[in-house]
Formats: sequence, structure tokens, C-alpha cells
Amino acid sequence: MESVGGEDCLRLEGVRAGLSVRQWHCASSGTLGRLEYEAEYGGPGGAEVKERYRLERASVSHGAHPANEAHAV
Repeated sequence: MESVGGEDCLRLEGVRAGLSVRQWHCASSGTLGRLEYEAEYGGPGGAEVKERYRLERASVSHGAHPANEAHAV
């Protein structure tokens, strides 16, 4: 368990050659607290590609459930 925005969240991680994914699941709010993704691979013309993404929950409204906040596009 790790704290994300003051909430205890379960950290899950998967790693293999050239790829790493980490996710923090916050059970008490039912939200994804943080997501991190890193990858390295060969691109066109022998170029080395490195990707790194990090998403972090900014806030959770009190009295609102995340499932009720989804909107169809």
C-alpha cells in the first residue's frame, strides 16, 4: 500500500524486457490513483524510441461516485 493524494492505494506492477507498467488502485474511492508506463523499442531506420507516461488523479469530489461521472461521447 502507498499513499496517493492522502488515500491508501494498492500498487500493482508488471515488468518485461523494454516495458514497465505500474498502477495504483484506490479501493476506498474506487479510482485509479496513478498510472505509469515506460517503454523502449526500436523504431523505423534503427531509431531508439523511449516513451514515458504518468497520469495521476487530480481530485475526487465528495458525494460523487466515479461511475456516475462518466459521459458518453
